[in-house]
Amino acid sequence: EGVLVLSPFEMEALRDHAGSKLTGQLQPAASAAVLAELLAPQGERVRRLRAWMLAANWLDSALDLTFDPIHTMLRDHLRDEGTIRVIPFIESPSAGLEMLQLDLAEYTKLQVEWDGLDLPHRCEGLSNLIRPAVLDGDFGVARLEELVWMRVLRADWSSDMASQLNELQQRWEEDDPHAITNQTIEALLSMGHLVL
Repeated sequence: EGVLVLSPFEMEALRDHAGSKLTGQLQPAASAAVLAELLAPQGERVRRLRAWMLAANWLDSALDLTFDPIHTMLRDHLRDEGTIRVIPFIESPSAGLEMLQLDLAEYTKLQVEWDGLDLPHRCEGLSNLIRPAVLDGDFGVARLEELVWMRVLRADWSSDMASQLNELQQRWEEDDPHAITNQTIEALLSMGHLVL
């Protein structure tokens, strides 16, 4: 009986404006999602877990260092096929504000005004709101852009992916990792999201 081992590998994902190849590392989670899709394209669990193919690239350090073309390619594909929506964090039902260490009063003010703002005023409002996070330098530019403008959300999630993973990471540090791992696997398989 054979054993299938999935390993990260480099691959071309996108091309830049000059036509140069952009490569990145495809993580095993994405490879597993592709295999699952091939084996059971209409499987309920496969559809429920499909968005999580982004998690490994999200958790990888590449976004802290530079643009990750694999993450971008996968995210845009999932968005275009309708599996996820990509929204600014201010539109997320639970945006994990502690990740960005924002001024809560300013966040609340912008959230109240958001629907009435045009795109330039939304950009200005978000830029002013996240300025401290930019100046702190705790995040790479690519990760900060994802955290502010490109939160991944499924229709049946009450919290975006970045917020769910941040919450899981905090719980992992505070609680028994073995118990958290079991709860996480059960939640993903049964509901398609993390128990928060």
